[in-house]
Parts: sequence; structure tokens; C-alpha cells
Amino acid sequence: MLYVADDGIINNLLWTVFFLTDINESYAELIMESINPRRLIQLISSYNDTFRLLAIKIIGNICCFSDSGTKDFIENNSIQSLRGVITEDNDPLIISEACWTLSNMVGDVDNISSILDLVDPLIYLVKNAKEYRAKREAVWVLVNACLSAESEEFLLMVKKGVFSAFVLMLNEKGLDIQTLKAVKRGLELGLENEIAKEWELVGGVEKLNALQLTKNEEVYKLVVEILEQLNHMDESISHNN
Repeated sequence: MLYVADDGIINNLLWTVFFLTDINESYAELIMESINPRRLIQLISSYNDTFRLLAIKIIGNICCFSDSGTKDFIENNSIQSLRGVITEDNDPLIISEACWTLSNMVGDVDNISSILDLVDPLIYLVKNAKEYRAKREAVWVLVNACLSAESEEFLLMVKKGVFSAFVLMLNEKGLDIQTLKAVKRGLELGLENEIAKEWELVGGVEKLNALQLTKNEEVYKLVVEILEQLNHMDESISHNN
């Protein structure tokens, strides 16, 4: 039905599908079984802003609930289409939704390699987007990618400058905890030297020191753990020298 020529019918169908996929996993799986993922991906490039927005939101909903659906969308080149949105689109709402959809796609280690070529434009968004939500959603993609990455992928993102984006949004409620967990994961992967160097270059140590004054116990605990690991590494380097 999404192939019909009548814009009114397509509009109604997209709204219906969006509401259904927003309910729960069962509905998302049902929709995924009955819809052609390639058609939704095509609509990301539609001339109609509403169609584009709804197609992106539907894909995001399905990826939030369905691993198999996420795999289908990735295999059908949805990430390339979403890249076009975040690099070329002028609508901040559509850009934000594209980032939200991408963050749902990268919540699995198997999908990280597909997202690595988006690191640069996502960092650019965090630093330059005029709309706050676009910045926040872009950081979420990077954070989720780091949380799922293995050491080689994590190191690549660090070298691309992902920490410069993290530092800018580290004080954001909710995002602060996940961002700190992403940094901690890098330490757990054995990347202490690289993380210490890059984190200091972007002013991350100062940010962590300031966060020790937080009233949030979980944030405080993560900050202390990260600082202890970084300080322990500095002591080891000094001892070896």
C-alpha cells in the first residue's frame, strides 16, 4: 500500500504504522513482517517532509524493539540514507529523529562497524547544530556505539575525536551517566593510555573533577572510579620512568 500514488493514503498509512510500532515489541514485529523495509528507506528521501519524518520514526521504533528488524534495515542500506539526512538536511527535527533512530541501531555490538563512518558528521553535529535536541541525540549515537564497541572500534572513535563531543554534553542529566559508562568501558578494554591522552586534551579531567561535586550518587561513583584508574595509570608511568 505504501507504493500507491495518492499522498493522502500514504500519509494515513504512515501515521497508522507509526502509532502501531510505538506500542510494543509485538506490534513492531508484526509491522516488520508485513512491510517492505526498502520502501520505508526510500521514503527517507521523499520530497514530502512528513513522509520523511514518519519513515525515520517508524524505522527507529522498529529498531528499538526488534533485533531482526534492525538487521533488515541495516542490510538494506538504511544507514547510508540516514547519513544523508544528518549531513545534508536542513530540518532540525528530522535530523534529531535520524540520530535517535541511529542510536537504536547501534545498541548491539554486531552493528557497530556499520556506524563508524558516521562518527565525524555526528561529532560535527554536536559541536555545530543550532538545535539542542540534535546535539543530544547525536551524542547518544556516539555513546551507544562506544558502549557496544570492542577495543579496535573504540580506539578508532577516540582517535576521530569522540571525547570532544562527550565533554560538551557531560553535564546533561541522564546522558552524563551513560557517557561516563562509555569512558569507563574504554578503560576496561585496556585503552588507558589512549583514553588518558585524549581525555586530557579535550579538558575531560577538569570536567570530571567538577563532577565530583554532584549530588547524584551514581554519577559521583563513576567519576571516582574513572579518576582512580587514570591516576593509577599516571602513577605507574611515573614509577616506570
